[in-house]
Amino acid sequence: MRKSSLICRRLCAGANREKSLALFELTKADELITCAVHGTITAEIAEEMARSIYGLVALEPRGYSVVLDMQAHDIEYRSFRVFGGLATELKKTKSQMFVLTKNRELTRMINLEGMAAILKPIESLAALNPCAGPLRIDVNFINPFIEGTIQTLGVQCQTPIAPDRPARKGQGTDTFRTDIAGIIGITSPVFTGSIAICFPESMFLLLMSRMLGEPCPEITKDMEDGAGEILNMIYGHAKKVLNEKGFSFEKAIPTVVRAPGLILSQINEQGTILLPFRAEEGSFHMEISVRQGAG
Repeated sequence: MRKSSLICRRLCAGANREKSLALFELTKADELITCAVHGTITAEIAEEMARSIYGLVALEPRGYSVVLDMQAHDIEYRSFRVFGGLATELKKTKSQMFVLTKNRELTRMINLEGMAAILKPIESLAALNPCAGPLRIDVNFINPFIEGTIQTLGVQCQTPIAPDRPARKGQGTDTFRTDIAGIIGITSPVFTGSIAICFPESMFLLLMSRMLGEPCPEITKDMEDGAGEILNMIYGHAKKVLNEKGFSFEKAIPTVVRAPGLILSQINEQGTILLPFRAEEGSFHMEISVRQGAG
């Protein structure tokens, strides 16, 4: 990974007309550019940051992820317009701009100003691609899906379940059998992808029997929709939690596929996360696959 950094200092007038020092540091590592700031981001400082960032991108135009680290400093309202203009210019180079913050008020302000599509709030760099890297799995991203699955099947199907260790698809996971799956597409300003809940026939019939309150000896055409309904409830839970963290998931309609020994093809095979679950009566799994960039 090639990494370089540039430290910029700027004297600006404080509220009491005394001089105060604001400093920001640009760091470039391959396609990632981060801008960390110390001090209040005035409109004047924002303009200098914008010039420095755009100048760095212009040296070698390509699709960068530009991250403004706003974790622990103040920002003037007018600065948002400056950054919005920068994000619009960066789109011409196929680059995207993100705001790194856990400040809910800042995220709310970005959303209220209608700027979430170009100044995408994220809580960690892992949100740029939560399935990236050979060993990195962002638990803050997958936990809402795990919680939603446990809650949905516990309430709707009266079936206590427990999660097993997450794994990468292809890393000893070929033993997971799928006969029916519900699939839902993820659309977000940060990334696109899909989520699937995959059942072997016996486990699906057990869950449907408990959900419908009657014996289900075989999967009928009408019963197939149950896989989509279960996934829709899980996704609804996860979407609510993750959108509060700035992911901006949109509504989606699930689809259902069915075939003995079904093998799903994902948008990002190498980055697909498998979440296995087990109950006393059997097991099933989820597949989560994303790639950076909006759809």
